[in-house]
Amino acid sequence: MKDCFFPTRRCSALLVAILLATFGLLAANGCSDSAGPEGPSTDSETHWMKPCVDSSDCGEELECLCNMCTTHCDEDCAGLFDGAVCVPGPSQCEPDTGSICLPSCSDDDECGDGYECSEDVCVLIEISGTNQSDNSGEPTESEKLDLLWMIDNSGSMCRSQEVVRDSIDELVELFVERGVDFQMGITTTHMVDCDDPDKQSVCAREPVAVAGHLQSTPQPIPGFDPACYYSVYGPDDSDVQAGEAQPGDPNTKNLDPVVANIETAVDCTDNPEEWSHLLDFDEAELRCAQPGDPLVPLEDCDPDGPHLSEFFPDPDSYRDLPKVFRAADYQDENGTVDVDEFRRDFACASMVGTRGYGIEQGLAAVTKALSHDLTGGPNANPDDYPNAGLIRPDANTGIIFVSDENDCSHDGGLDEQTQCGVHKCTIEENKEDEGHLLSVDDLYADFMDNLAASRGVETIDPNSVLPASIHAPYQKVEPADVPNTCPDEPWTASPSCETEMGRGWSGHRYEYFLRNFEFFFPEAYESDPQAPLDGLICHDFSGAFTVLAEYLASGAPDD
Repeated sequence: MKDCFFPTRRCSALLVAILLATFGLLAANGCSDSAGPEGPSTDSETHWMKPCVDSSDCGEELECLCNMCTTHCDEDCAGLFDGAVCVPGPSQCEPDTGSICLPSCSDDDECGDGYECSEDVCVLIEISGTNQSDNSGEPTESEKLDLLWMIDNSGSMCRSQEVVRDSIDELVELFVERGVDFQMGITTTHMVDCDDPDKQSVCAREPVAVAGHLQSTPQPIPGFDPACYYSVYGPDDSDVQAGEAQPGDPNTKNLDPVVANIETAVDCTDNPEEWSHLLDFDEAELRCAQPGDPLVPLEDCDPDGPHLSEFFPDPDSYRDLPKVFRAADYQDENGTVDVDEFRRDFACASMVGTRGYGIEQGLAAVTKALSHDLTGGPNANPDDYPNAGLIRPDANTGIIFVSDENDCSHDGGLDEQTQCGVHKCTIEENKEDEGHLLSVDDLYADFMDNLAASRGVETIDPNSVLPASIHAPYQKVEPADVPNTCPDEPWTASPSCETEMGRGWSGHRYEYFLRNFEFFFPEAYESDPQAPLDGLICHDFSGAFTVLAEYLASGAPDD
């Protein structure tokens, strides 16, 4: 079996394309990077061998069998299709498929892109992000999926949040195509007790996020990270070529990120026309409103000029969005989901902002979000429980972590008020059992107990949970390199990745959580299952959404 970077069972042409688009890499370990021959000959009128979901995709003469348009046969297919043979349904098909017409072959090259030679006939390559399995060990087709996003809302996450906003239609379109009854909610890493007097400034800066609660109000005003205001230099930019900048440096001449936030925020209002004047801003005034813009000296700025918040709509002007986004709520009278409208609403809700607390507790946030205290269990009243309606008893539960920092879920004893900031979490992790970080195994146990209570059942089948994580790649930190306490001088852990998308720190606690399950995304390497999972956060991970969607859709259960 060939190794690839995302959760598939075979190296497919689709997977190669995703890798090339996402990382600019040639496919490795035998995955070809060049276009293969054309696939099996198809008939434009009969639709023979066209990929399909059901027989309505195949015209009047053919059926959808094994996800291909073909027909049953008794002994042979002579006179029906060139090169076709009558064979029992291959192992990829349902057991009761019977004999069908398929193109004969001797190797994959005869089948071409999107197909493989299996049992001497061409069949569609299976792209199976595995989860719940039947007795044959293959994933079942999707039916119901409850999906919780945990999106880091700390200062450095603006670019990653933008990728999520721009790529959500990849998931939604495939879910709709597969007939998945899906719904989604969003929470963040912001686990702050606003009753704590020491946290009042944090709560004032981020007024929407509440620990473990679902949220949908846009938070477009950037924090303090330059990456949220300026684009970054790529290797081919003229300033880099001239030696005046390095790839990854902020390009302070370009305000595209903050402008994109303004445009999205205007589109999220009840009346975008009313706020369209914000799109015609004075660049010098915007630069003066930003923290320390290097191109406009502070002495050139009007002290009474507009505040940064004045470049964005009033928070009360945003349209009322649900906490739980249900596919059923976006269907027309024919049952067709309006993908564009869903994407537009989700893009607003997933703009969770970058003013959240810098001590990111993603695992604790998800565990709390699915607690009975917040969901109320099946059929709870949303007026009484903030996360009511997200979890259904008969649906799979998907979890997607998106964070550029490691998880720092702790027991409350962590001294967060140090010069080391979030890097205090690395110091604490180095203390192992003597530290204040919560055990990932304990978080997993609490998560499963909470999910069972929210579904209204005694226990949870782990294969009904579909965990995924977009985090930074693993980086081992030697204990000798970590101080026992935060020193007088600030100490920082080294990032494990740094690209044009930003920096990230080893997200291994998210990986540890995923490995409590049999199936997860990204999938482990088959040649070395214990090797660290791929860390995607420092790349434009939009190309991974197609495979992520396949994984989530393929894993949900049939009724």
